[in-house]
Amino acid sequence: MNLTINNAQDHELLKSIKNGESTTIEFKLRLSSVEKMAKEICAFANTKGGKIITGVDDTGNVIGVDSYEETETVFIEAINLLEPRPEIRISRHRLDGRLIVVGLVSRGEKKPYRVFLNSGDSSVYIRLGSTIHPLTRKQIKQLGREDQVRKKIRITQLQQVMLDDISKNKSITISELAHRHNLSVARTSCLLVPMLRSGMIVKQGHGKQSRYQVR
Repeated sequence: MNLTINNAQDHELLKSIKNGESTTIEFKLRLSSVEKMAKEICAFANTKGGKIITGVDDTGNVIGVDSYEETETVFIEAINLLEPRPEIRISRHRLDGRLIVVGLVSRGEKKPYRVFLNSGDSSVYIRLGSTIHPLTRKQIKQLGREDQVRKKIRITQLQQVMLDDISKNKSITISELAHRHNLSVARTSCLLVPMLRSGMIVKQGHGKQSRYQVR
């Protein structure tokens, strides 16, 4: 991909595109369905926040969109289906003359965020990797306590990085975590204790091959 980049903000956008879709990045060639977009925004707000990059196909090719106004309208109509309404900033960019529209969704502080459909039904979604998933009633209740728990415990920068690693992987062993951060298994285990006790992560199995997942 050889694109002419004019400023630091566009450099950061291109970096996000090159890294591909993830928990915090979603590519959309077009925004055709308001309800689908509402579910995407809901999932971002209920997870870690992130960018919805419009005008890029699933493989990361920059195609561009025809109209900023039409794309912005879909974003706005989608947000109107959410309660409470998450913070989102919509911006336009030019990559070699191709118009890219980015919706930057903030990580929500009033979870759970719900999508209310015209039928009257409502659902709650989160992101797992590059896909969205609906939550059960039990999971929604747990999600509602998440930010309160985070505010009560103090997480170091290293613990936050480890939490991000666990979030990016559906299941990661304590040995893998220790190796990634050049730590002993015992030290890694100690760092995970506060997050386990708070319910931020869950543990499966025992010993060096025990696996961890974000709840």
